[in-house]
Amino acid sequence: NAQADMGGGQDPGEEPLLGEGKDIRGDRDGKTGLGEEPEFNTTRFKMPEWKLVCNALIQTMKNGGTFGEADQVNINSDGVLSLLELVLGSIERAVDEEPASRSFSKIPLASFEDPSPNGGLHLFVLEILKLLKETKAATLDDLAPHLSAAKVSELETNIEKALKSGGKLKCPKVFISPEVNDGEAVHLKQVISKLGGSIVPSAAFPGVTHIVNPLEEVSGTEQPRAGSKRIVKQSNGEALVHFVGHPSSRDRVIALDDSKGPYLSKTPAPSIWQVSPLW
Repeated sequence: NAQADMGGGQDPGEEPLLGEGKDIRGDRDGKTGLGEEPEFNTTRFKMPEWKLVCNALIQTMKNGGTFGEADQVNINSDGVLSLLELVLGSIERAVDEEPASRSFSKIPLASFEDPSPNGGLHLFVLEILKLLKETKAATLDDLAPHLSAAKVSELETNIEKALKSGGKLKCPKVFISPEVNDGEAVHLKQVISKLGGSIVPSAAFPGVTHIVNPLEEVSGTEQPRAGSKRIVKQSNGEALVHFVGHPSSRDRVIALDDSKGPYLSKTPAPSIWQVSPLW
């Protein structure tokens, strides 16, 4: 599974200290041990720059002749977002309903902000064009009825494979400490392998991304702690907030009000994530 959606999070970079303002979305009571449990949402795509980036990408693809027969279809950022939310929502529901039996991973939502040729947004628009050709739909709205569960799974798999082959998506290499309870370790190995990660034999293994330790040991480290938040980016009085320990599909947009606290600290991403079995 993708690093961000297996708890790796995103690289916060050098983020400013900002006040935490009014929440735009509510949260459920946390029962995971990871602090408050934010709900799945797609508010990140409603930030102004995403619309600008998406429309610019569409125009570039049209100018380059990528659209072909679909050139006459009115494709814009609003239509792309509508389909993207439909697809992501369908995947989220499938995961919630059958968490133990799912055989596909979830692409980090941050991938769909990348308009580069190997980026998730570009790949998603290509999938839309493919669907338009297959269905001969006249508008993007006409595609919605064709997005069956099987088609959504196929689309997700196609994008995931392309992201991996293009080097945009890297699977975790995980070392599970021998101090982790045997039962938990067995379960973790099964889940990690099923979702595309790999188990490595030591903490010093080249390229290791995550080290799983007992919860009490992780809570004593100086790494960003579960329950804390960090600013991913800000725009026009709003900020996208990442909840440490949760996937990017739980990131949330908040309205900033610098007169209020507490403040969100900038937390450099560690080279190796120290996580607990809750991850």
